Amino acid sequence: MSGLYLHLPFCVKKCPYCDFNTWPLDQLGAGDHEAKFFAALGREVDLLLEAHAAEEGAQPLETLYFGGGTPSLSEPARIAALTQKVRAAGHAPKEITLEANPESFSAQRFAGFVDAGINRISVGVQSFNDEVLRALGREHDVARARQVLAWLRGNERLISWNFDLIYGVGDAHDVASFERELDELLEWAPPHVSLYALEVHGATAFGARARAGEQLTTGDDAQADLFDLARARLLGAGYHHYEIANFAKPGHEAVHNSLYWRAASVIAAGPGATGFWRGACAPWGLRWKTPRSMPAYLEWCAALGDPSGGIAALLEPLAGRAAEWEHLDQAQALSERMILGLRLLEEGLDLEALRKTFGEEAVAGKLAALDRYLGAGWLRQSGTQLFLEGEYALVANSLFADLMD
Repeated sequence: MSGLYLHLPFCVKKCPYCDFNTWPLDQLGAGDHEAKFFAALGREVDLLLEAHAAEEGAQPLETLYFGGGTPSLSEPARIAALTQKVRAAGHAPKEITLEANPESFSAQRFAGFVDAGINRISVGVQSFNDEVLRALGREHDVARARQVLAWLRGNERLISWNFDLIYGVGDAHDVASFERELDELLEWAPPHVSLYALEVHGATAFGARARAGEQLTTGDDAQADLFDLARARLLGAGYHHYEIANFAKPGHEAVHNSLYWRAASVIAAGPGATGFWRGACAPWGLRWKTPRSMPAYLEWCAALGDPSGGIAALLEPLAGRAAEWEHLDQAQALSERMILGLRLLEEGLDLEALRKTFGEEAVAGKLAALDRYLGAGWLRQSGTQLFLEGEYALVANSLFADLMD
């Protein structure tokens, strides 16, 4: 399986906690930035699709994902043109997701996205508490979020939908207030929920405020308590905790995101987009990230050359322009495969498949680093499957760090 990720960077303004690559409209200045961007993105997509077709044994794209930024700020016709490129190249993705924010909602606009081929929408609700939304610097309020959710719940053309919820936000989140948010979450009964602890990243407005001494999160222990509360409520309501931060009703697991966790190939276009390709030219995987700024990204797209040699051959001449560029070796690929596989809490890690791919000795060395986690109950082995226990999801980074050594 493989997928295509398209990064649409435009947003109304930069949220103070956000460290994704975004181009806030209030900072771009004059000029037809959108037209230039979509022309460049269209060229990049065309060439990547041609390069994908040139790869020996390449499978049809199973997913298409529009991330951002705020893709729902774009006109539905822009989205339709890109989905049509994918279909014209012979692909019929079964899941086509658009990220959306409540402030860009109108019933007509969102219906236009569905007409354009979108069959799954992931909306950044983030909170059912206006105080939390203000603390996060969000552009919408709870009333606006409810309008979007009512539309999503009533739309029968979508195969699924998701919303994100952030927890552990400073003084605004205590157990009682978060319990009320969970009550409303379960009333809406979304097919899929992504649950994220607020993180403070250095190169953000929140990062600057934290360096000045401001306490912006509830702290690790309180965040863990809120996560445990949410996990218990969601499991009790019939959701599956299928990945560290993701819960779904049966049959509504995110197909595109699962490609990342299975270390499958995801080609990527758009500024700051990260792609991964594994094929004959990159047996352990090639990872790249496109330039982040508008000038550098436009130059990248203009410089793309002949796609007839496949993905790596198309991109290799531009390695020096990439924000990141890495050919993985066998050891890196094994570590990453194990980390990603353990994130899938219900599926687990297939040790026998790892041994066939990487060799008995290499896998044994990595498993030795996990002995203490097995003994402590963080991990559970059943036959040849290794599982991370869901209650340890929030502290799994220490385990993952040991796998990278």
